[in-house]
Amino acid sequence: MRRTVIFSALVGALTLFAACEASTGPEGTGRVVLQLASSGNATAGLSGFALSSAVDELVITSVEVVARKIRLKQEDGACPADEGEGEGEGDPDCPPLWLDPLLLVPPVVDGAVTEFTIDIPEGMYDELKLQIHKPTGSQKDVIFLADNPDFEGISVRVIGTWNGEPFEFTSSITAEVEIELEEPIEVAADVPVAITLLIDVQSWFAGSGGMLLDPTSTSQQVKSQIDQNIRQSFKAFEDDDGDGEAD
Repeated sequence: MRRTVIFSALVGALTLFAACEASTGPEGTGRVVLQLASSGNATAGLSGFALSSAVDELVITSVEVVARKIRLKQEDGACPADEGEGEGEGDPDCPPLWLDPLLLVPPVVDGAVTEFTIDIPEGMYDELKLQIHKPTGSQKDVIFLADNPDFEGISVRVIGTWNGEPFEFTSSITAEVEIELEEPIEVAADVPVAITLLIDVQSWFAGSGGMLLDPTSTSQQVKSQIDQNIRQSFKAFEDDDGDGEAD
């Protein structure tokens, strides 16, 4: 299977250079570039990646995840309990990167794409937190659904083909995700730092014994296994060259 790299180290360097050239934040803050990646192995001729077992073939061409309350936690710090919208917005131990509902669309090929850039307090950070979140009835969710009406009651959507037939898989999973960074990262005023949130989409449909889970199945057991795989599929690490792998 040929690997197609679409974001080179040069592109990653240019992204960070552009962030450096942007207006600086308040004194005592540093710039964080949040990137998205998936464990994508692009197959020649496909705008996505293919998985196969002895009997089945799965091709994934689009992945979307609704998330909110994305935070970084300082070493030896603590994040407050999330009791409502806006909780802990000014907490220096656990500053928010993004609080509102946000549609994450990781690439289904190699490399990382920039999601957003933000200034947060300087320091050493060792954990990324987020919620996978199906829109409910809050004011922010109503605004999100106005722009994304297909996500009413849905937090995850995958589009592709299963044994050559088109499918659309959806899940209403809601989960708190705590991701220990592979190595603590330093946020400083003099240079931005890029963090890649890797969503291992290939693991979502991995069954036992090398078999694939059928995304079109109506079995509650299969759906529960896919949801459990989703919960366990998130990693995060420093990735200043934007190649989708830890520096």
